[in-house]
Amino acid sequence: MGDAQCEVRYFHVWLDINLNAQRAQDMVKYMEDGLYIDDQTKQVTVQLVTYNAQLHFFANSEINFQFEDTYGGLINIVKSVQTVNIELYTTFSGQVRAVFEMMFLVLVMLSAVNEGREAYHIYQETGSVAGYFKSGWNYIDITSIGMNFVTLCLWINFIFTDARTFSMEPRYHAMASLTGKGRWLMRNQDNVEDFDRVINRFQEMSRMTDFQVEYMMQNGLNSFFLIMRILKLCDFQPRMGIITRTLAVAASDLYHFFLLLFIIFIGYTITGHLLFGTTLY
Repeated sequence: MGDAQCEVRYFHVWLDINLNAQRAQDMVKYMEDGLYIDDQTKQVTVQLVTYNAQLHFFANSEINFQFEDTYGGLINIVKSVQTVNIELYTTFSGQVRAVFEMMFLVLVMLSAVNEGREAYHIYQETGSVAGYFKSGWNYIDITSIGMNFVTLCLWINFIFTDARTFSMEPRYHAMASLTGKGRWLMRNQDNVEDFDRVINRFQEMSRMTDFQVEYMMQNGLNSFFLIMRILKLCDFQPRMGIITRTLAVAASDLYHFFLLLFIIFIGYTITGHLLFGTTLY
């Protein structure tokens, strides 16, 4: 499927999987002759959705051709291939995954309860919860637990909205004819809804793969806070806690070291830009 953008207007063109190479090239030429793609076009998006039946994964491939008028006709090409699994719990491994996800949900709730109890005990002893926030480790705990709840809510919403309702047919009879001599982009009049359905399915696939990328980024960031919490939990043991105690003692020296490293790094960056920034290799 391809999208040609002119100012704020989008034209959707469906290239059927049964087209041969010559017919597909002729259709691209037909789009140019029909002014779907012309000098006013700002962006062309080519999207391909494939399915791996063995792994139960969809793959969404997109290539964006962005025509930059302000840079002497520069064509900026942005491509991405993202996968998403919407058949999450249909296999044995998926069911095992569901069990671990429920265990993770319970553990996150227990962590939140434990932090609440810690704050409550400090309140009973001092009459205020301000003492709870004096420890930097507690900020890490709150951030990690909050991010866990956010990612869990996002995942549950993905399961019961996008993944459960999404369906893709093996083929859509969106075009009237694949071999006709004229009106190549005419929709199938016997099933006019097929064209709109396939456009909606491709847009849903783009949205799900974008969600997958954002979801993984949030989990990657949260992994950092989970590692910090592990260091906190290891502090009780004399040998395992040596890392956290060493970091605590050296915190001031580490702060000044990284500050100086940052200043030097920025200096080298500016120097490299001044020396080689105007050279094109």
